[in-house]
Amino acid sequence: MQRSRLRTNRSASWAASTTSGANSDCGGAEKAANAYWRALAELPMTFAQVDLPKIPERWRTVGDRHSALSASPKKAVTPVHAMVNYAYQLAEFEAQIALRALGLDPQLGWAHADAPFRASGALDLVEAIRPTGDAFIAELLASRTFSRKEFVELPTGQVRLAPSLGKALAERTLPIFERAVAPAAEQVAATIGASAPSPVRVHTRLTNADRKRGRLGRGTKRTRKVPPACRSCGELLDDPEGTFCAACLPEFTQERTRRLARAAKEILSEMRASTEDPAQSEEARRKRTEKAREVSLAA
Repeated sequence: MQRSRLRTNRSASWAASTTSGANSDCGGAEKAANAYWRALAELPMTFAQVDLPKIPERWRTVGDRHSALSASPKKAVTPVHAMVNYAYQLAEFEAQIALRALGLDPQLGWAHADAPFRASGALDLVEAIRPTGDAFIAELLASRTFSRKEFVELPTGQVRLAPSLGKALAERTLPIFERAVAPAAEQVAATIGASAPSPVRVHTRLTNADRKRGRLGRGTKRTRKVPPACRSCGELLDDPEGTFCAACLPEFTQERTRRLARAAKEILSEMRASTEDPAQSEEARRKRTEKAREVSLAA
């Protein structure tokens, strides 16, 4: 549900930013982005039970996209936005590689203004694949338990990723961004090549669509999930599909058995206290009649 909601809002944001005129693009995109992040601000983030008393209240949801430290997305003060910022940086890295592979300068932008020490062209290309990064983060929020140890809070309140989580996210997202950015980069290169005085043919060396060269190649392995933390103690797990560590699993199993036993006793007590006998219900009599008919026909 979170992932579907995020995709819908991001699509609206992207549509708003691409259907307006040149002068109104920034204003329209900004309004759409603000509405998009407001809609996601209350989505919860799941931490291990042992960590709940240790984490600030603001860490438990997505939170405001604009940091109180910078009045912008920079210097995130919530774990979710720290992950979002990190994912966007990885996407920018892949966008730079894609543009350079096609002979384009990632420093030269067409929507972002050129500025020193900024890859404006790569940032423009990242806009096309932001939904991919957002969907990945949404999937994590919907399916993963996090540990307090995976985040570092600076004295200023800024939140950063611990090396373990940063490494895991990079290993999982870089191949995803590599595949996502390839067709967009080739489209940009083809558009620029077609506008040259002497049209330039651009080989699809990233997607391998021309079946000659390919950076991605065939048979790309499916990206594995980021291993979660134990829901109880917060210990990082090796199994991406795991929920509890080996130490906490027996206790969880015993507690679950106790809960099921209590629930069964409560239901049985309610049934005994009821004046209606389930064995004499209309449905039960109908089933007995059908069974008796089947037995008689078989004989």
